[in-house]
Amino acid sequence: MSGPTGAKRPQGFLSAPLLAVSCSFALGIACVDAPHATLAWTLGRIPVLLALACAAMLGGLLLLRARRLLLAGVMALVGFALAGGIAASLFEFRFPPSHVSHLEDSGIDPKNPVKLKGRIVSTPLTTTSGVQFDLALAQIEEGGRTIPVQGIVRLRLQRGVLVEEVGKARGSTPGFGDTIHTQAILERPITYRDPGVFDYRRWMDAIHDVYWVGIIRDSVVVEKPSQRAWPRFDELRVRVRNALLASIDRLYPPWTLQGRNGSVLKAVLLGDRSALDSDMIENFRVSGLYHLLVISGLHVGLLALLVGTLLRLTPLGETWRSALVLIFLLGYCSLVEMRAPTVRATIMIAAYLIARFFYREHAGLNSVGIAGLILLIARPPWLFEAGFELSFAAALLIVGIVAPILACTVEPYRRALVNITDISPELSMPPRQAQFRLDVRLVIGWLEARVGFLKNHPTVSIAVVVWAIGIIVFTAILQIGLTLPLAATFHRVTFVGIGLNALAIPVMTAILAVAVPTVVLGAISPWLAAWPAKLLALLMQALFALTELPHMPAWLSYRVPTPPAWVGWAFAVSIVVAAWSYSRNRVVFRAAALSALAIAAVIAISPFSPRVRSGQLEVTALDCGSGDAFFVVLPDRTTVLIDSGDRSRGGSGDPFEARRWSA
Repeated sequence: MSGPTGAKRPQGFLSAPLLAVSCSFALGIACVDAPHATLAWTLGRIPVLLALACAAMLGGLLLLRARRLLLAGVMALVGFALAGGIAASLFEFRFPPSHVSHLEDSGIDPKNPVKLKGRIVSTPLTTTSGVQFDLALAQIEEGGRTIPVQGIVRLRLQRGVLVEEVGKARGSTPGFGDTIHTQAILERPITYRDPGVFDYRRWMDAIHDVYWVGIIRDSVVVEKPSQRAWPRFDELRVRVRNALLASIDRLYPPWTLQGRNGSVLKAVLLGDRSALDSDMIENFRVSGLYHLLVISGLHVGLLALLVGTLLRLTPLGETWRSALVLIFLLGYCSLVEMRAPTVRATIMIAAYLIARFFYREHAGLNSVGIAGLILLIARPPWLFEAGFELSFAAALLIVGIVAPILACTVEPYRRALVNITDISPELSMPPRQAQFRLDVRLVIGWLEARVGFLKNHPTVSIAVVVWAIGIIVFTAILQIGLTLPLAATFHRVTFVGIGLNALAIPVMTAILAVAVPTVVLGAISPWLAAWPAKLLALLMQALFALTELPHMPAWLSYRVPTPPAWVGWAFAVSIVVAAWSYSRNRVVFRAAALSALAIAAVIAISPFSPRVRSGQLEVTALDCGSGDAFFVVLPDRTTVLIDSGDRSRGGSGDPFEARRWSA
């Protein structure tokens, strides 16, 4: 929605202030080494950082009063950067003394078996080896001592352990909301000790607030919650989620050939990836379509688009339609257990819809900025999570580069197809769009003589072509722009993803449009959902066909090492300059775009030599969780990998057994 007529377009910092504020806040977080700071040192520097932040903000206000807008903006950004450092520092000490993270300080040794009492606060994940769930502790007992605690531990209930439900027969399974009494051995999450390896322990602590994990080998006593006249919201949410999962299992039973339809639907609709097998995951990964298996901004955006399109058929005004879209997204976000990608996308869409009411230009950039700021204030370590980085990199690419390019290239021609048979609008159109309409009419006349369908639908084929061009441009720019984060995070370059995503996005849109009503209908009346389920199965086959292309050349998808730091910085600067200069200086934009393409080619080719020494024998010991492996470089630079670990423990196909080994 454009601003009022005659309004002057803001420039520089004022064009997207919330994005600039969010970037400054993130810079402050990145500059603080919070995980390794002590409490005394942190408390000592907080007053200093707070005083500097207040001074920067006050200086910005004084400069604003003096109409020194640029300097005022710089001082404000400095203040927000200092605020980011303060937030990151305080986050590390967010737990009270009674939290389970301070368990060792209370004199309890978690290496010994401890008795736990708490409430299950996650939907139990059932696999071949047992059940995994998060337990919100109420008390812990060890050596005759019982202390009240709070916080979450992640427990695994081994298959075959005796479970006794209070007042009922044995053999029950713990569920969400149940209170359990059991004995377990707690340990910190396992982190491999290789340099530069992913810090799984830090990720569990900072992102999920899970400080301890444990295995239950003793008996478990389960107390079911008392029945209420009206269930609590979280209980109602779990009931709805379980009903939808059961609906998918009824439509596509796991033991049948169509069971893989259900496993993918559980992942893309409800975030349950427990039924995905390793071969299917690898097919999606190699084809560059793995993001379709994760509920990401794409899924949330497509669902919002589908709901908004459906509401346009009603007489409701734009305000009510936007409000209903937000209510739907909030409900869906809760249904998928408030997963981080869903929360990020919901906040961005909410900010965008709200910004439109105020006629704000650059609502897209500001919505990305406000989403990032809210998330980083709530949880600063999100800045270092791969999912957070990829989500916001994709969002900024779409808003900052893809959308402006499409608006100036494909979109005018798409609008030119409206009322193609009417020549009167051409008098006020730009020459290129008017000529395009003339050419389209000539093509339609040629096609009508050969395809009878086009006599009643003359613009269908042309509209499809224009739409396809837009999709290809969209996916190509996005894929090239994400070359760096994908190579740095997943060590993979996927050229085939450009074409496959152009096909997969329409397929996924159709799947979501059919799957949501089909699964809901299946939960209410399975026999009514039988026929829609057949159509959905055909769409799922189309998706699988994209991931199982026969004899796909290896050069379309292959692994690459992490690019050097200077390559990463050069690529990021080129992308930023291209986004900034597109509507300001076309010469600078072309130079920056060509630079980004060249650096993306460098990342893909990876011409950098391995960092190994000639004439020397080099042996590197690697931590593989269940044992050690040795990477040997011979004097002639030949490399040998010896004993890559015990695959019998990590390759079982169990979702939590394969990812984190435990004795």
